[in-house]
Amino acid sequence: MLPEIDGLEVCKILKHDDRTAHIPIVMPTVKGEETDIVTGLELGADDYITKPFSPSCGRWRRSSTGSSDEWDEYYATFRAYDMKIPEGKLTEEHWKIIRFLRESWEKNNTVPNVYETCEATGIQLEELEHLFPDGYHRGAVKIAGLKVR
Repeated sequence: MLPEIDGLEVCKILKHDDRTAHIPIVMPTVKGEETDIVTGLELGADDYITKPFSPSCGRWRRSSTGSSDEWDEYYATFRAYDMKIPEGKLTEEHWKIIRFLRESWEKNNTVPNVYETCEATGIQLEELEHLFPDGYHRGAVKIAGLKVR
């Protein structure tokens, strides 16, 4: 706990200031309820780690604050657990979306919108919603190690 201001408020201030909005924020906290995590991520946190946590978690979490070049399949699998994917198991349909997002980023330096993704991969919007219960940006894009800025 911070003495004067809580971490959520710090996150909000940093992410709403053009001078600091690009700085990755990882929130280590004892508040581990789903509503706490969602609030932190909605306010702009790049990752949310509940205490106590194992130092070995850093191996997979490093990509959440690094460049998309640091992404790997271990990171995607680890994030799948956080993103309400049943048992954290990514199916071939998940990987199809993830690969498309990563290839689009590498080629165009941009994340395609949900409709472009569905059209390019031949996956219906309803199926995409089923594959990524947390949503397109908080699910698929985040598991792919990317962010929309």
